[in-house]
Amino acid sequence: MIVTNGADKKTIQEINFRFGNNPDIEIIHLGDIGVARARNYGIKNAKTKYIYFLDADDEFIGEDTVLKLAECAEEKNVYIAGGSMIEIRPDGTEFSDWTDENKGFVFDHEGYVKYIDYQFDYGFYRFIYNRQFLIDNKIYFPNLTRFQDPPFFVKALYAAQTFYAVPNVTYRYCVNDIVWTKKKAKDCLKGILLNIKFAKRIKHINLLKISIIRLYRDFYMKIKKFTHNLCIFILFCNIKLFILKNKKFINRNSIS
Repeated sequence: MIVTNGADKKTIQEINFRFGNNPDIEIIHLGDIGVARARNYGIKNAKTKYIYFLDADDEFIGEDTVLKLAECAEEKNVYIAGGSMIEIRPDGTEFSDWTDENKGFVFDHEGYVKYIDYQFDYGFYRFIYNRQFLIDNKIYFPNLTRFQDPPFFVKALYAAQTFYAVPNVTYRYCVNDIVWTKKKAKDCLKGILLNIKFAKRIKHINLLKISIIRLYRDFYMKIKKFTHNLCIFILFCNIKLFILKNKKFINRNSIS
């Protein structure tokens, strides 16, 4: 099944041309209902055992790669399998030298990975997911315009406990500029807060640290002018309180 969300006429025509004659592929063109709802529709209604997500502005890595992930999931008896990611910059250059809080974008060897050792939050589209596993565990995307991916990703990996990883590149992400609005800023903050609360509940300290880094380094300067100061103040107090209570576990230098 291919599900589109708010696709323009050209995209619809291209999809219909490439896949319309394949009897094994059902094409569903939804209106502009939002990316989260479109993905959730695919999870609930697809007929395949595994789900693979692809954003319209990114590059499809190829059928062979997706099939390899499905074979890994079957052979290794896991619900989730994934690989590494390459980022395509606006000037066309490729980047994959991930370090620090983003080193989870790549795997340097093949094998089983426990999420308690991984505790990463980005790059959900590098993975395939057992569809029934997602449904049974009620794992869906929160209805947000921004930052709806990480809450889905961390809940899926935490529920699975263990996934299978390959060093192969399984996704090519294209960087695009974001036009921020008040709605996007508030939704981004809500998504980050979902991950912070989840990390606290399951006591995953590294996930909490990464979530704080996302807020401070990646988004705060972009969303603060759209978001009510009280919301930011409450969020920061919540984070600070938790850090103070758990300072013996947290390296302050990692969030400076």
